Amino acid sequence: MNEKEDCINVGNMNDNIQIKPFKPSLREEKLIFRYGKYAKTVKEPGIHFVYPTMRNIYDYDRKIITVDLPNTKINDSNGSPLEVSAVLNYRIVDSMKAHLNVTNYSNFVINQALTVVKRIVGRYPYESGQENGISLKNGSNEIQNEMVSDLQKMVEIAGIEIISILLNELSYSVEVASIMLKKQQAKAMVEAKQIIMEGSIGLAVDTVNEIETRGITMSDNDKSKLITNILTVSVGNNEAQPTINL
Repeated sequence: MNEKEDCINVGNMNDNIQIKPFKPSLREEKLIFRYGKYAKTVKEPGIHFVYPTMRNIYDYDRKIITVDLPNTKINDSNGSPLEVSAVLNYRIVDSMKAHLNVTNYSNFVINQALTVVKRIVGRYPYESGQENGISLKNGSNEIQNEMVSDLQKMVEIAGIEIISILLNELSYSVEVASIMLKKQQAKAMVEAKQIIMEGSIGLAVDTVNEIETRGITMSDNDKSKLITNILTVSVGNNEAQPTINL
């Protein structure tokens, strides 16, 4: 930002000199150029003075800047379309690089961040089929660290430090959301049935053992029927169908 201030006259009428005051705030730097050439960087808060002849002052705030990266459609590693947005936090650590090496440091950082998010998200599946596999859904720390590392290398030239990139929205696109929801529901049902089956088998075995410890003798056929009834009631939606041997 080019800053303009009013001049102050110093000296007597025969030897009049104009100077211009400027005041950097806390965590702000001012780059001073004279005749198009870099003169100095002022970082200390307080009032400073400069000769106004052919000079320009540019402000650079070193506070942390937060940017909401817009929602973007990105395919994951399985080719499934996702809706992804993110929150970027960064700050300027070298105002000279930010001023001289890029036309607009803000646009530069945002464009590079969008590129990194698209590339990193495309490397991973939304959900992993492996128990310990990294996915976009459960591997947020690893993926965010990878995005920060990649983006930091890309914006180093602009004197930028990346603080964090946090995935804000992460969901299937509208055209596949209903299909993926059915898939998730089916998977959850299968897993639930498996848990019920394992518990039912244990219950059936314990029941048979308990009956035998009470001195009741059961034939293999009776045991089979009892176990079948227990599994039918536990796993299925049907009532038990007791039978009487004639």
